[in-house]
This record gives sequence, C-alpha cells and structure tokens, in this order.
Amino acid sequence: EYDSEEDPGEEDKVVPNSSNTSKKKSGLGGMFGMLKGLVGSKNLSREDMEPVLEKMKDHLIAKNVAAEIAVQLCESVAKKLEGKVMGTFTTVTSTVKQALQESLVQIL
Repeated sequence: EYDSEEDPGEEDKVVPNSSNTSKKKSGLGGMFGMLKGLVGSKNLSREDMEPVLEKMKDHLIAKNVAAEIAVQLCESVAKKLEGKVMGTFTTVTSTVKQALQESLVQIL
C-alpha cells in the first residue's frame, strides 16, 4: 500500500517539472534539443556491432577470404569502433563498413 501511494506522488512531481522546463525553452530550440537527445550522440558498443560484424564476417568468407583473416578483420574493426560516438544520422552498418574499408586500405 505504501509503495502505491508513493508512486502517484512522484509522478505528480515529475510532470510539472518537465512542463516547466519545456516552457522555459521556447520555440525551435527546445524541439531541436529534444530531437538531438533522441537521435544523435550514441556510443557504439560491442553488442550494437555484433550482428553487423557477424554478417560482414560471413560475407568475407563467402567472397573467398580465409576465415581466420575475416575474424581478425572484424575484431580489428570492433576494437577501433568500440566507444566511438556515431554521427546523428549514421547507421551502425555504414559506420562498420567505413571502418572496415579504412582497415583494408591500411593493410594494402
């Protein structure tokens, strides 16, 4: 009972604070700030890259790249990108592909 009484009180406190904040930020500045928080500045993690790296490894092996080399390339790309901040409208796939291309250029 005590927990259920506490939750609505907390919600009442949170809602007015967020509405006061949005009133202070008028017009487009508040809207763009909210969009920036939703869309951009995402740090890449290993979990984000794993499906893309797996597909890339399979694709490299299918294109007659040795399995060991494909794994090493994917590991190199993962280490290079882990913790990197992605751009606003970039995808994980495009970021990984670009990093792979840079790694291959360095090798050659």
